Amino acid sequence: MQDGGGIRKVVAIKPIKIGQEITIDYSITDDDPFWKMKCKCKNRNCRKVIKCIQFLPKKLFNKYKPFIPKLLQESYINHNVR
Repeated sequence: MQDGGGIRKVVAIKPIKIGQEITIDYSITDDDPFWKMKCKCKNRNCRKVIKCIQFLPKKLFNKYKPFIPKLLQESYINHNVR
């Protein structure tokens, strides 16, 4: 993810063991409303189509919120306020 200085960094939400596979939810990296991708992870909880942050389910937004850049948090909130 990009912070204010243009530097990309990824923060783990739990400890990672050596050799363990890691995943990233690309929804928390972009706010382009036209961006989407088909996911092929085959996890039983997969959303199948991953879209930008505005379409992230509220439960996941709340889970990831401490790790989401402020600008993307604002984009989510502005899109989902009703």
